[in-house]
Amino acid sequence: MKNAERKNKTLGDYISCGRHEFVAFVKNRNSPQSSNHGTIGNNLGRIVMGVLVCERQSPNDNETKAKFFHKSQPVYDGDSNIFCGDFSYDAEIVSEVPLSLLTSFYSGNWLKAFSREFHEAKQLLKKYGIY
Repeated sequence: MKNAERKNKTLGDYISCGRHEFVAFVKNRNSPQSSNHGTIGNNLGRIVMGVLVCERQSPNDNETKAKFFHKSQPVYDGDSNIFCGDFSYDAEIVSEVPLSLLTSFYSGNWLKAFSREFHEAKQLLKKYGIY
């Protein structure tokens, strides 16, 4: 089979339901073109390591998004140093070991410092030695 004919598996091919946590590398498909990410001239784009949380209710649950938490420099006062982004289960699996994904984030934001979400995300990242 030629490379052009081969279709990589997606996150949805592996995660049908339940809660799962993974340390993963994620590349945002849009980052090489975005001057906001400082990746102009970098064909690798912006690849970050963090914790992927999947909480899919069923194999047909296409509404639930996978959440990805990673450390990042805050932009605005009041933001923490943890960024949370979400994307769908059609994220492409680039590598299984270590887990590496290629996707486009639907939304993302820095968690507010001292919020409940920040403390929960901090504990999650600490659990895997990333914080």
